[in-house]
Amino acid sequence: MKKSQEPLLTRVLLVAGYCAVLVIPLMAYGCGPEWARWDAAQAMMAHEQGNVEGAIDQLTAAVEKSPRDPSLKLSLAEKLIESNQPFRAERMCDEILKRFPDHDAALIRKVNSQQAQGNFGKALDTFKQRAKARSWLISDSYLKLNERAYYRALANQELENAKDDIDAAISKIARSSLGTLDHSVTIIERSLVASALIGRQIGLADQAVNLLTPRINFVRAAAHEQAIMLNAAVIEQSSIDVSPTEEDTRVYNALRSTLRLLEKTLALMLTTRALCYQDLARTGSLSNELSYQDRAEVKSLGLDSDAIATKLPGDNECIYELMNAHSLLDTRGFVVMRLQQQKIGLKEAELMESQAGDQQRFKTALADFNQSIFAYRVLAESLGTKVHNHIENTLDPTMMKLRIPRNKAVLFYHRMLLLELMGESAAAEKDRLRVRQLGFEPGWHLF
Repeated sequence: MKKSQEPLLTRVLLVAGYCAVLVIPLMAYGCGPEWARWDAAQAMMAHEQGNVEGAIDQLTAAVEKSPRDPSLKLSLAEKLIESNQPFRAERMCDEILKRFPDHDAALIRKVNSQQAQGNFGKALDTFKQRAKARSWLISDSYLKLNERAYYRALANQELENAKDDIDAAISKIARSSLGTLDHSVTIIERSLVASALIGRQIGLADQAVNLLTPRINFVRAAAHEQAIMLNAAVIEQSSIDVSPTEEDTRVYNALRSTLRLLEKTLALMLTTRALCYQDLARTGSLSNELSYQDRAEVKSLGLDSDAIATKLPGDNECIYELMNAHSLLDTRGFVVMRLQQQKIGLKEAELMESQAGDQQRFKTALADFNQSIFAYRVLAESLGTKVHNHIENTLDPTMMKLRIPRNKAVLFYHRMLLLELMGESAAAEKDRLRVRQLGFEPGWHLF
């Protein structure tokens, strides 16, 4: 009996030994991801409480326990960028890309980490790598055109191509609908109308008026100049006893068409400003007379402000327009500024010859920055209000709110650079102060 039990006991011990060798590592590997998830959850709690360093420590521990999980490394990379450790973030992204060369989220984080290090040329290369990996046809998307233009401007490379990109992106937006607005209405005018219509509902009617007024004056002057050109052409033709040629007729029609489009644009902005004046009159800060004057000017153009008002875009369309316009206008202003910086490297004589054109381009870029900043302010302050019901269906409002301070700082920094280039040191200093008030230091690390 004793002899028969020994082999059985031996076999049991051998099986148990093998199980220990096989199961213990398996248990350790299986528990690793579970423990990593626990660390990741703790990291989220720490981040929500404002403890970024604590979140980084927890995520670092999570990555060590589950080194094959790319989502943990991506979360860690994002927090490292946020805490000004972009080199470590790029290394995390590279670890993912070694296993998954076309990993889109890793490429996005890598671009962000390279920008945060000031390696804008490398960031542009990574963007191109991402575009190739995703097989993008960039020319088909205004968002991708805008993105590539911005990366090119940051890298201070391919600037003429960057200008072509942003012009193409804006052209695509101009062909998209915004209520019943005519496609001839430029992006800055569309953005002004959209931001004014939302702004007047959240207490920013006075700010909207301040930005509408110079653009109204600009379009009014352009319409006046066009009318003079048309009248001169008609007088010249009437002074000669010859029937107008086909070419003359084509020129007259083009002048009349341009004039009518300018008048319609002017009427649109006058109607929008009249509504803002109307709101301010209700608060007692202004007289209703200003609203009546704008309506009367619309009527003098042969148009009806009430009819125009009924066809203005709704809240959802305006919010969507602001989401696009603030980014596109900022990029266009930034690209133009970069081109002007490049031009300053020319000889003084060459600069003198084009000085008037340079000043106009500076003013155009400044108008873009000004409207981009206001459009983003309206967008940011509309979050959570009753007029803002589009974004909840498309993007995470909570994440948008978290990004507001940095996004504002970037916009102010862009304008600050332009103002310095224009010699407007006092105005540039105000923007520098605004960046600091948002909790950031002005510099390339903002990108």
